[in-house]
Amino acid sequence: MSSSQGSQTSQELFEYGHGAFTYALLEAMREGKGLNPNQSATPASLFNWVSFRVPELTNNQQNPNFNGGGGSLPIWRP
Repeated sequence: MSSSQGSQTSQELFEYGHGAFTYALLEAMREGKGLNPNQSATPASLFNWVSFRVPELTNNQQNPNFNGGGGSLPIWRP
């Protein structure tokens, strides 16, 4: 998983103290937005959230990338 496509620049959100990707990832974990139906977070479920949220935060100037590796492996549970 990466914060942007190769041709894009990752955006810093100074008002939040993080880059857009980090902010969206922390938001997913803090607020449970990156959970799958089993109520655990996997790379794929987190990517579903950040791939929606990052473009929203950056006016579509940044789009995360995910190659799908380890997509269903649970990595976190609130």
